Amino acid sequence: MDQHPAMEFFFHSHRELNAALPKISVTLQRMDHDKHFSRAAIGELIAEVDLLRREVEEHFRAEENVLFPVLVKALPELEGPVTGLLSEHDDMRYCVNGLCQALGRIHTDRAAIREALTYATNYTRCLADHTGLEDRTLYRYASNHLGEEQFHQMHLDLERTLAR
Repeated sequence: MDQHPAMEFFFHSHRELNAALPKISVTLQRMDHDKHFSRAAIGELIAEVDLLRREVEEHFRAEENVLFPVLVKALPELEGPVTGLLSEHDDMRYCVNGLCQALGRIHTDRAAIREALTYATNYTRCLADHTGLEDRTLYRYASNHLGEEQFHQMHLDLERTLAR
């Protein structure tokens, strides 16, 4: 979507994060309507959500440690919007962590399915709004206003950050 590898990483990871959520929600909805489900099914769902949480954290770490500092330094007018995006990261962490906690209780508390579904739904909404704003506005603005040297340094920093 974008000629700069660093920016392409951000666009691509948004697509991947958004694609993972419908399957999780559908599985939770099936569990909510099914009288019997196996511990194995719960374990698989927990593993999927744990993978999602790691991918989300990797993406947030890349934005928070690489992209956002470059943007604010080069384009100080973005400090306010970046602060808002950081707050949204915290909101999404809250939803994912709540989802994980609820999933951990499903085998002993059937009501935790609805709680998990609420967290998943809220997270889906937050992520869709957040990624849409970043993709349509922030990333495009960065692509149009940062120089090649900044993109090159961002790419190097991104490789180091993701290697951790």
